[in-house]
Amino acid sequence: MHLDVEAGTPFLAALFVSDPKRLTVLDSRARPRDHRDAYDDLPPGAYVAMVLRINGPSRLARLRTLLVLRFRVAVLQRALAETGAVDIRYFGLCQEQEEPTLAYELGSTAERNAERDFLPRARSWPFAILRESLRRWCGCHPSLDALFIVGRKP
Repeated sequence: MHLDVEAGTPFLAALFVSDPKRLTVLDSRARPRDHRDAYDDLPPGAYVAMVLRINGPSRLARLRTLLVLRFRVAVLQRALAETGAVDIRYFGLCQEQEEPTLAYELGSTAERNAERDFLPRARSWPFAILRESLRRWCGCHPSLDALFIVGRKP
């Protein structure tokens, strides 16, 4: 499933690259062949990205997604790397994927600032321990709504 950047995600394109034609966004459920086709259509120096939705219809569905998230991210990273993409980076998106209220690169200073100042905190220490354990396991804050995985074509 290919998302048309110009029609479906103009905000994401403007957020990550200055020229929307240099960014192709794929849904994480896209087939590996779609990844390869999208990558082959890009000019050198352009970006291909995948959106991995975390939010679900219920808390249980969200928890299940978070528990397998590290494995899904590894599969998507491998799929991007197999197409030839380099400089693969990960971004967390809060609220809607199309127009996030907060977007930051995972593993950066921005992530630490976002977790400290903007993202929800647990109200009691048992939930704080549970949330921190879940964050360490899945590699991102549990309240994120989507991950944006971006690779550049050399």
